[in-house]
Amino acid sequence: MKIHQLRTLTAITDAGSIHFLHSLTVAIALLKRTDMISNFPWPLIELCAARDGLCAIPLREELEDSTVGIIRRTGEPSDTASRCFIDCLIETIRDESWARTLEIRRAMQSVEVLV
Repeated sequence: MKIHQLRTLTAITDAGSIHFLHSLTVAIALLKRTDMISNFPWPLIELCAARDGLCAIPLREELEDSTVGIIRRTGEPSDTASRCFIDCLIETIRDESWARTLEIRRAMQSVEVLV
């Protein structure tokens, strides 16, 4: 199914039936128990589709990249926990030991740290 077909499908459905989720866990649970469809970045769905009994349908079109940022209150110093989280996140992204597993290596190829 191509992106324009999905957009057409979305355009003809009732707007009340479109759900925007920010949790992979919730999305997977809904996909497994309902007749909904969703879109995910390929490396992510490749890791969980077979494990969760889902079917991944590759799309021909490439979607635009998304940037994820970390934000905090202005003028507030970072506390120890938030600084530790940021440091661990950056260290994990840059860590080359994940390259031993093919699936994780393919997923991490889509991640860049811009700091």
